[in-house]
Amino acid sequence: AREERVGPAGEGGKWLCDPNRLRARGVDCLICSVGSFDDFSFEEAITRDVSSAREIHAFDHTVSNPRNKPCGVHFHPWGLGRAREPDGSDLKSLADIVVALGHKGRTIDVLKIDCEGCEWSTYGSWFDADVRVDEMLVEIHAGTIDSNLNEIHQSWLSLIVGEQLFGRGALDPSREPVAKRFFRRLYDENFYIFHKEPNIKYSRLHKMCVEFAFIRFDGGIEGVENSPNS
Repeated sequence: AREERVGPAGEGGKWLCDPNRLRARGVDCLICSVGSFDDFSFEEAITRDVSSAREIHAFDHTVSNPRNKPCGVHFHPWGLGRAREPDGSDLKSLADIVVALGHKGRTIDVLKIDCEGCEWSTYGSWFDADVRVDEMLVEIHAGTIDSNLNEIHQSWLSLIVGEQLFGRGALDPSREPVAKRFFRRLYDENFYIFHKEPNIKYSRLHKMCVEFAFIRFDGGIEGVENSPNS
């Protein structure tokens, strides 16, 4: 298997693990892309360079009339929400999205999420959906939500220096930063990081944006400890 960049360099492009796997899936290939901002360069590149037979759904509750949507991409004005959102909300949990689109029991080959900080509050419900996700591309944001600024900033500081200074287990598990809980949950669900890089266009000081790409291995990887600390 190998990784391949799909889409432009910098903002908009993403790294995929073994695109030939997606090409082989043909019409069964399902791509879900959360957070478009009316930029569909990734989705266009998937169609052009990976598979024109794929099924792509894009979501963004902040865009009411996407002017740049390519033909063949299904757009939905919904944002990614928590397990329970108020009636009439334009936010939906992944489980609700799967039901609404009739995707129960299917495999999402690639789930791309760039939702300006919603990952911290919604990740716990991503795995409640009746769907399998094979690959997950998530842009992690720190400091983009004012109310969570202190917690998120501390999350990154502890990930960078906490355990190096004080050793594993030094942090009280009940007070672990949200970023550490996030990565632990993905490891618990058998997702392994195969690529990471900073988004230098939008990162500054504590407002860091980092692209993480995860691939799912249900049997684990030989020689790799299934732990966010490894």
